[in-house]
Amino acid sequence: MIIVLVHLEFWFHDEIQNTFYQDHFIWDASRYRQRYFKSPAEYDMLLMFTEHHIFHQPSGGQAIMDSICDDYGVVARYHTCGYDMEIGVTVAHEIGHTLGALHDGEECPPCEECVMNKFFKPETIYFSDCSINSWMNYLTFDYHDACLYNRPRFSYPYCGNGFVETDEECDCGTLTDNHCNPECCNEITCELVAGECAQGDCCNLANFTLLRASTECRPQHDLCDLPEVCDGVSGSCPTDLRLPCGSYCSKKPNFCFDGQCVHPEDICEKYYGNETKIGSPECFDYNQFNKSNVGQCYHDFAAGHITRYMCEAKNKLCGLLWCELNEEKPGGWHYKLAGKFCKVPSTYTFHYVPDGSWCSDDMICYRRKCVSLVYFLSDLHHIRNGAAWISFASTLLLALILLIAQFTFHYVLSEGNTKIEII
Repeated sequence: MIIVLVHLEFWFHDEIQNTFYQDHFIWDASRYRQRYFKSPAEYDMLLMFTEHHIFHQPSGGQAIMDSICDDYGVVARYHTCGYDMEIGVTVAHEIGHTLGALHDGEECPPCEECVMNKFFKPETIYFSDCSINSWMNYLTFDYHDACLYNRPRFSYPYCGNGFVETDEECDCGTLTDNHCNPECCNEITCELVAGECAQGDCCNLANFTLLRASTECRPQHDLCDLPEVCDGVSGSCPTDLRLPCGSYCSKKPNFCFDGQCVHPEDICEKYYGNETKIGSPECFDYNQFNKSNVGQCYHDFAAGHITRYMCEAKNKLCGLLWCELNEEKPGGWHYKLAGKFCKVPSTYTFHYVPDGSWCSDDMICYRRKCVSLVYFLSDLHHIRNGAAWISFASTLLLALILLIAQFTFHYVLSEGNTKIEII
């Protein structure tokens, strides 16, 4: 995993409330992210450093669990004193939490020399295999990894950042693995020293030659992904292409969203077994009516407690995720309804219905609301059937005919005065 800095701010006065409670601080930081960063899709996580003495734990940092790629993705380091290595390990430790990893010794075996150990050492540099597996399970089942596949856009390209940009033939940056060979790339000019390429999944770094066209360089990730192949001209693999949001995948009513086939029932099965189903509409009534201590559409944390906001009737299927079980099982909150158990996964974090989940005919969940698929189907390739294509093409053709007729009529009227306008 490569971490890229896409935005940097220095604060000379408090932008959030100065508090001596770490929970308050992390949630205030989360609200700041939601309020002032208008395009969360452009970055995956907010990292904050502060010298306020508000930490009450050995790691000196805190993160919101399971929060990568969502509106609450925040990591805070509570002071800037100490060794650079210690600060770096702290940040890595907290990023691990946002990716779903608990401390070693909880779900994973104890590992004193690993980053996710609760009392890690400053010289620690490795994650345990168990922590890495926790990430993969979290990203696979909870639909949080879509944002991690896009590479950020740079406003000011420069040689040495590890990304091949305009007027560059190569750019190894600080990479020393099998993605780039610095012997073949001038680190000052970012020009090739010899050979056809110096980096990329379409470059043979053994002899600096391009892989032949049609060689697969990025396999299909899932049902909503498309495989990419080398073009025989560039050492870089082409842009990662996904099926558009709203495309059907697997079987109805599952849709592609952010490049993934969304199955909310997978989250239920992950916690309670393969026989578990996503909750019935009656289970999701708990998101609409304030008759439980659990249901909600979203929440906020302020003044030391969590405030829950209930769903409107039309949005109840897009709030907190409910699973339906035939028997009572440990973990999470539950209510018994008509012989079934309506249950919320997990007791230490909130699992909301993933964006892209079905909520009504031709409607999907998006940011806790049930919205029309038309909202996402704005491009030509989003049109899913022949009838829709014919209707769209006919409308476009009619518009062009009217435009040409209007231009011709205006030209004829103005020709005597040698005046021609396009309107």
